[in-house]
Order: sequence, then structure tokens, then C-alpha cells
Amino acid sequence: MMRESFLFKLHSHRLKPGVEADSNRFQEVFGSKYGKCRVFKILSVSQESKDWAADPKNRVCDAPGSWYCSGQYPPALQKVLEEKKDFEQLEDFNKGDKGDSEYQALYHENLKKKGQGKPISTGTARSEEQKKNGQGKPISTGTARSEEQKKPWKLDRDINEDEIKKIN
Repeated sequence: MMRESFLFKLHSHRLKPGVEADSNRFQEVFGSKYGKCRVFKILSVSQESKDWAADPKNRVCDAPGSWYCSGQYPPALQKVLEEKKDFEQLEDFNKGDKGDSEYQALYHENLKKKGQGKPISTGTARSEEQKKNGQGKPISTGTARSEEQKKPWKLDRDINEDEIKKIN
């Protein structure tokens, strides 16, 4: 499913085998040295869309004639935009789900404790819905270590002062 997404195709264009953006619609015009920034030119834009975007009356500005205009999409894209699903952050505290209130309370409590240097809770508070769905399980903070691994490390032999100087 992800391989079919628009974002995946542009991100992985010619980086992953078999993944390419539609060459009739997109052309890569810039790629940074390490591929962290890529710019694509959109091809086959209708003259009607170009005219609509160039018309000053279609700009949404904070004041008339202002340099700052947030803009809006042309009418031809309304059908596509109606089908979109907004990105949802995993820990979105603004969406107001009732099942997350315990988790959020624990999260904020741990932030306060961390700032005060106190030990934090392990995150065992979960709603019944989360328990039923297997969500909100505490995350392990590390792997189990043997008693030998917990001891401070020691050298196999003593290092003299001359060897230390060579290292530095």
C-alpha cells in the first residue's frame, strides 16, 4: 500500500529498485549531493491552472498588496483534495480521543519528574480499549544484562604512562 503512495514514489524515485515517479507528470530538476533534498518539476500543467494561479484576485493575503500570501489550490484540484486524509501524529494531543487521556496524563507527569530529576513511571497506565487492542504497551528501556555485564569494566592488564602518552 505504501509503495503505491505519491509521497513514496517521489521520495524513493530511482533510489530504490523499481520505484519511479510518473515521467509524464514529474521531472527531477535538482538533487543535493547526498540526496537529502530533491526538487521535482510538475509537467503537463494546464494553461487554465496557470492563468488561475497568476490572477491576483485568487491570492489569499494577510493584507491587500502584501508580500505574504498563504495561497489556495485551484478549482481543478478540489476533487482530489476532498478525498485526502490528513496526516495524524501518533501522539496528537489535540484530537481529543478519550482513550488517550490516561496516557497523556502519565506523559505530562513524567515530563515534570524528569525536569526535577525524579525517576519516571514505566508507562503501565493504559485504557481498557488500549489493553484490548494491544496498544499502549510500555516500551522497554534496554535489554536484560547479566551480573557480569553490570560490573564496571576492567582492563586485561595495567597500562603504563608511556602507552597513555602514545594514545593521546
